[in-house]
Amino acid sequence: YKSAASVFTKTFSSSNFAKRSAQYLAWIYTENKDVKMANKYVRYLIMENSNDEFAQRMNLRNILNLPSADKLTAIKIFNDRFQNDWGQYLYFAELKKADMETEALNFLAESLAKKPDTLWVVSNYSQELIHKGETNIAKDVMNRSLKNLVGPEADVIKSRLAVLEGKSVSVARSIANNSGKYKVKNGDTLQIISQMFFNTTKRWKEILKLNNKILSHPNALQTGMELLIPEGNQ
Repeated sequence: YKSAASVFTKTFSSSNFAKRSAQYLAWIYTENKDVKMANKYVRYLIMENSNDEFAQRMNLRNILNLPSADKLTAIKIFNDRFQNDWGQYLYFAELKKADMETEALNFLAESLAKKPDTLWVVSNYSQELIHKGETNIAKDVMNRSLKNLVGPEADVIKSRLAVLEGKSVSVARSIANNSGKYKVKNGDTLQIISQMFFNTTKRWKEILKLNNKILSHPNALQTGMELLIPEGNQ
């Protein structure tokens, strides 16, 4: 990686290749957990365009390379500046890892009030309520969300409701996979999409494999892509 970094450092000094070189350098240093060097090029990209999805993604991945004690603060600062769904999800995930259950639940409630049409928020908030034994409240949250969600996103919630209402898992899966596709939104990652549909981030590789004709690498995910979703919602 040092040889590659050296090459792109040279081309970074050229105005014709600065942005592309900065993207490669941000990725190279992020992959090698060199937070200081990665942030140098992430900052350059964000200064050029604060809405640069790639730069925001590299920024968040760098935050995940920080010591645990610093992650929550860094992610919150990021979210105060950018309304990025992955950043929002990571903040919730880090609260959970820190055993800050009440804070995690409150954060989801606040997020739902701001973005009632965001599937990962509805999905995780209802799941947290179920874990607390508040099944009826969870059902109410999911039913209300159907006013804002459409297509495969609505199908996911219908699937969860079908399970809670005692219908068979096969019926629920049939509902959830009615369309079998999902249109990628700004800030999505394969992990977030996996979380949306399966309530776990671990099935992202299945999504990648199923869509290998249009998606050669996780970082190639782009807003507007239509992805096939594997069967077997949980």
